[in-house]
Amino acid sequence: MATSIASGSGLLHLRETVYRGQGCKRAYFVSSIGIPKCIQKDLSWSHGVPKILRIHTSNRFQSLTNKSRHGHSRTAIISCLRDGSTKYFDFAVIGSGVAGLRYALEVAKHGTVAVITKAEPHESNTNYAQGGVSAVLCPSDSVESHMLDTIVAGAYLCDEETVRVVCTEGPERIRELIAMGASFDHGEDGNLHLAREGGHSHRRIVHAADMTGKEIERALLEAVRKDPNIFVFEHHFAIDLLTSQDGSGTVCHGVDTLNTDTQEVVRFISKITLLASGGAGHIYPITTNPPVATGDGVAMAHRAQAIISNMEFVQFHPTALADESLPIRPTKARENAFLITEAVRGDGGILYNLDMERFMPSYDERAELAPRDVVARSIDDQLKKRNEKARAS
Repeated sequence: MATSIASGSGLLHLRETVYRGQGCKRAYFVSSIGIPKCIQKDLSWSHGVPKILRIHTSNRFQSLTNKSRHGHSRTAIISCLRDGSTKYFDFAVIGSGVAGLRYALEVAKHGTVAVITKAEPHESNTNYAQGGVSAVLCPSDSVESHMLDTIVAGAYLCDEETVRVVCTEGPERIRELIAMGASFDHGEDGNLHLAREGGHSHRRIVHAADMTGKEIERALLEAVRKDPNIFVFEHHFAIDLLTSQDGSGTVCHGVDTLNTDTQEVVRFISKITLLASGGAGHIYPITTNPPVATGDGVAMAHRAQAIISNMEFVQFHPTALADESLPIRPTKARENAFLITEAVRGDGGILYNLDMERFMPSYDERAELAPRDVVARSIDDQLKKRNEKARAS
């Protein structure tokens, strides 16, 4: 794709791929969900945004039913574009978590923004994050210490420049969130209460009880709704990026979405398209991620020939409740596992196996405060050695 940048002013400095629209005569893209059929359109550009679209397909719906290789029936709804179903924005942001919302607030200073989300705006991984956000806010702590902790926890595979930016700018990002209205816990001295979590050598976790992500999401959404340049489109499932070839590269001009309320395809044409669509936790049988975490953005990027990297690094949260072991079962099956926040271990929580043996010190000198990947592998090793299933205790 055209440019790879860090969405720098966000609370989380995640590397995102940004697709910059440029002038072209033709663009080809998938016109339906799961159906390898393409449509052709002519583009006329004005100031980088297409104004004339000629769609060479009929304006009607089709329903295709076919058999999968497992014998199950599968129905795909093909919805062609209707008049007035194309929208034009300077920026299109796919995803309504912390990365997408914070980016939208920043770029809204420079143009109109469409925030596209497949469920309600608050339904993101951000909303389910519990423990807190790390930032150097204590005089006895230092940015250098935070950087070292991060690099060590990342097995020395981190992008060191990204680590430097995140750790250096973290305190200011926290202050920005507070200015937006986010409410974090304070200690008796009136200062922010700082917790400690795995992999950290100091207490530097800013939190809102054990619902930090929910509070951050609330504050960001409130700021987004007040911004006249930002428009939120909920229940719009992103189908495919609209791309064309520009020399040896691929250029993105926006995204086709399915309005799941009306079953109509809505096209967003934009100068810049940002993928901030979250992870793919629900490709696994058990996950603490919400049901929306199905990796749609990664799949779209792959189909658009974007470079996909570091997909082997999937973080599994070490601790969650296993419903089958609870004395009182939930009234209905959970769509995601109930996460036990890492702050429990940060405040002295100890992990035991079923024989009430503490096992973490035998795996890592940091014991329960080792990084999450170390704790998760240790728990998995205990279960395999003892031929047990994960269960609550």
